[in-house]
Amino acid sequence: MHTHFELVALAVQAQFSCPSAPAVILVGQAGVGKNKGGVEPLAKALSKNLVWLPTPRYESADFNGYPAPDFESGTMRFLAPQWAQKIADDDPSNYVVFLDEVADGDSRTQAALHGVVQDGFVADLNLSTAAFILAMNPPEIATTGGCTSHPITNRSLIVWWEPSRNDVSKMMRAGKWELPEVTLLPENWTLGISASMSLVGQFLTLFPQHLRITPEELMERGENIWHPAHTDRSWEHFWILRAAALASGQKHLLADIARGTVGAPGNEFLAWERDLNLGDPEDYLKNPKGLPLPEEDDRAFALANMVVQAAVSNNTPDRWNAAWSFLAYMKDNQMGDIAAVNAPILARNRGKAKGVPADAKPFIPLLQAAGIIKAHVGGE
Repeated sequence: MHTHFELVALAVQAQFSCPSAPAVILVGQAGVGKNKGGVEPLAKALSKNLVWLPTPRYESADFNGYPAPDFESGTMRFLAPQWAQKIADDDPSNYVVFLDEVADGDSRTQAALHGVVQDGFVADLNLSTAAFILAMNPPEIATTGGCTSHPITNRSLIVWWEPSRNDVSKMMRAGKWELPEVTLLPENWTLGISASMSLVGQFLTLFPQHLRITPEELMERGENIWHPAHTDRSWEHFWILRAAALASGQKHLLADIARGTVGAPGNEFLAWERDLNLGDPEDYLKNPKGLPLPEEDDRAFALANMVVQAAVSNNTPDRWNAAWSFLAYMKDNQMGDIAAVNAPILARNRGKAKGVPADAKPFIPLLQAAGIIKAHVGGE
């Protein structure tokens, strides 16, 4: 139960600080605590207001807005429903919006949710700084027998809410429901997104067949067409949430993140990454020019990515400088092209470091060409 809660907590926090982070869909049997055991305690733990919207009670206009003439401008506009206006008048970043029983909403209502889930817009209001959680029963037990569409689930992280019987019975014996603790994301966790994206890009370069599911493969799924699928968008969700998990010390969530975003190809990525057997990046930051480098390009790329991500995720001037020393070490060992891919990530995440260390100077022309530093900076 707590692993599911940890995953939802991570994804919801990610929404508050990264506009491209996905919404969350909880999928579980009726009466297993998706709301009482998940959404409500999470909102309370994060000190956020919770807005509960049982989707079947609403129409498409409750999300698209109600068409109305604006006589001053001579145009039509979309009037927002009361619940959305209240959030906008306060501050959306103070809210978790919970769309319950979403699979039982009709097709027009689900279509209206596309913009809500993807961009955070309700009518003409921008609520994108709020966090969105959806919930549904599996189609086989849902009231209407329906499910969410592929476009909605592809905009989301799917979490199969399957609480442990042992955990639930333990709390029952104790006579109270335990409030799970929330692992907070560090403020600078988004600094690791670029490195996470880069490593995923290396994997997909080696295995391009995993980038995007085909229409034929989707149709072959039949009634499971709504399950997670690998697309350009869902890979982005994966690398964002992967960065959040690594930055917060929750590596144990990576398999569930893969399962809920891109599905099986995500597990293949994790297996590929694990097989690289690269060791601890902290060892390279402590001794950036003294350890052997992998001979294989994919392992060398992954190592450079890992060291840079470790540096920017816990960024101090010494660690930033050490990462430059490591990239220079790679360049000196005929791996300059691999170092060059990671240099812009490091340069964009300077932190409190000042000046340009000597080991970074060979990369200055590259960084100038990329527009990261100005041409006149030189040794600044």
